[in-house]
Amino acid sequence: MNSICHLRAFAISLTHDVNRAEDLLQSTLLKACDRRNRFEPGTCLQAWLFTILKNDFHTEH
Repeated sequence: MNSICHLRAFAISLTHDVNRAEDLLQSTLLKACDRRNRFEPGTCLQAWLFTILKNDFHTEH
């Protein structure tokens, strides 16, 4: 299972809605692309993406 599948599963667990989860995942990946200069090389990319997704979810609520 790749990182995007894990992110999708996490988004579904947070939203309990596949459509909202897909929107959240897309938003997360777009933010990560826009902010890629903030990623610290040598750190865990997956953890960084999960943090963006979780923060994005909490911002919506």
